[in-house]
Amino acid sequence: MANEGQRQYFANAMRTKRWPTREPFTALAIAPLLEVAKLRPGVAVLDIGCGGGQATKAVASVVGSTGRVVGADISEAMLELAGSRLEPTDNNISFVLADAQTDAIPGAPFDAIVSQFGLMFFEDPVAAFTNLRAHLKAGGALTGAVWQGMEKNLSFMAHRLSARGFQREMPKQGPVPQGPFAFAHQDYVNGLLVAAGFSQPKWVLHTAVRPCALEDLVTVQMLLDAGIDQDRVEEAYAIAVDELGAVTGNDGVVQCPLEIQIFTCVAP
Repeated sequence: MANEGQRQYFANAMRTKRWPTREPFTALAIAPLLEVAKLRPGVAVLDIGCGGGQATKAVASVVGSTGRVVGADISEAMLELAGSRLEPTDNNISFVLADAQTDAIPGAPFDAIVSQFGLMFFEDPVAAFTNLRAHLKAGGALTGAVWQGMEKNLSFMAHRLSARGFQREMPKQGPVPQGPFAFAHQDYVNGLLVAAGFSQPKWVLHTAVRPCALEDLVTVQMLLDAGIDQDRVEEAYAIAVDELGAVTGNDGVVQCPLEIQIFTCVAP
């Protein structure tokens, strides 16, 4: 089965429980994503990797009662969270369990596809983007928010420390990069999308700052849960605190920088 690693990763109850604490950071991409996507009332939109559904609801507010939005995700637990947030007035939203790399998602063809940090995890990204293109009407656009490099995103402390050798066992690497920073290099993503039949993407860079507490970003338990070596976790935690100190005010509030990039491309 395709993307089985991601299926198992997001089936972890600990990650699902912790996800709402992560959403205040990822949600900062919603407004710039919608600005680039240029959606309009009455259109049909597919939201890939919808997670807890925050972006899906934001899209629904733009397309209005005459439009519709389908949120698709590989994680049943995330979809349960998204469904629990629906209100009676959200009758233009539906959620579906699907693997966007291989599955036919109900509701096609769509006028547009959007994704807020949900595109960087496919085992075969060309196959995934080819499948997504088949879900679009001619001239429909795919717009995705992805992270810039790891060095510019201090909210990913466990990833940064793992890259320095603190993780006791690195996950096996598949045939292509996967993970939050897999699409950090624009030329690489351009090649994938063009190979899948999309137009040459256009990119917009976006910088945001999330004020937060230190424990929103790193704790010893977070590092242990992420696989940091128990014998070195205190050392790793001290490094994280030191790095975050550069963006921490005298009041103890961390002004956490987030470096996002958004691409958009068209299906001929």
